[in-house]
Amino acid sequence: MKQNQASTVKRTLSKLMAMAKPEQVLNMLEQIENERKASALSVSKQSVEIVIEPTKETIPTVGKNLITSADGWVPPRYVSNPEEDIRVLDMRTTELVGKTIIGTFFMKDKEPYVKHWIRWNEKKSDNIFVPKEMALKLFDNQPKSGAKVSTTITALGPLQVSAWQMHPQCQTFVIIRMPLYDNDYSKKAAETLKARREELLGKTVQGTLFMRTFDNETKHYIRWNDKRSDNVLVQEDVVRAAFKGQPLSGAKVSAIITGLGPRGVSPWRMNPMCEVMTVTKRWSPVATNSVNKTGPSTIAQRWRREAPVGKPTWSAPVVRSRRNPLTSKIMTRVNRPAPVKIGSAFGRRSFTCLSL
Repeated sequence: MKQNQASTVKRTLSKLMAMAKPEQVLNMLEQIENERKASALSVSKQSVEIVIEPTKETIPTVGKNLITSADGWVPPRYVSNPEEDIRVLDMRTTELVGKTIIGTFFMKDKEPYVKHWIRWNEKKSDNIFVPKEMALKLFDNQPKSGAKVSTTITALGPLQVSAWQMHPQCQTFVIIRMPLYDNDYSKKAAETLKARREELLGKTVQGTLFMRTFDNETKHYIRWNDKRSDNVLVQEDVVRAAFKGQPLSGAKVSAIITGLGPRGVSPWRMNPMCEVMTVTKRWSPVATNSVNKTGPSTIAQRWRREAPVGKPTWSAPVVRSRRNPLTSKIMTRVNRPAPVKIGSAFGRRSFTCLSL
């Protein structure tokens, strides 16, 4: 490359010496500059396509502790004092392996990094590790935190960590009780739910049936006291079976509380539930035509209780207009045959007005 440039410069100088006109000299210099730029561009393009083969000197050396691939990689074990580690491992193995415990199942982190544990004391290193396949199998693919479980510790692991960092492990566990709620609640909520169950379950109640509509869905309740949370929730099929048709609000019914629900809500908002309901007093709307006998009554419909056969039927009492007690007393005194002296000035004025 350097020889070509030198020969080009020599030829250019010889031509410049032979020329006498300055215009020709300038044109020659511009041509030389263009040739130089074109040669530099071609050299840069050629340099991109050059592939340099590595040599032994350019290959980097890989150390023993350098991670090159995750396949077959085992994390190193960091033990500062091997004798102390052996002593702690023997102590924890003697204390934990073969021990049967009762604890709480819980999950940590989120998918796909979720891990399953059993907590049975206040030490984090004593939390029992549960494999994911085992948890999914025993919980029917829906593990829930908060379940009470029982298991037996079979080993400590993993072996790549120090003895203080090893966790107990198990081969299987038994579910004693599923969590009370889908969400985590406080101890006060659990005590409230327990107290409400002891108070309501198995209790026979008598109340009034009424209906409420929520989001285009009609729900049936039995009101038997002044607490809204104690209204008994009745399924629609149970109500229709008791009424043998269309249910009516206002009927007197009786039921036995069998549970609390629905699940997943606060225990203060759970309603008692029943499986069977009995109608004790049936009510139906009956129109009265006392004012207009030829057509429908203009008075609001009154409710009448349908009594069993052989018993009289009672109707709702007739609402009478309120009377003015002062006017009625004055009229009574006016209609008396003997005059009566009224003591108050207001009474005397009223008597004078009526006599006029």
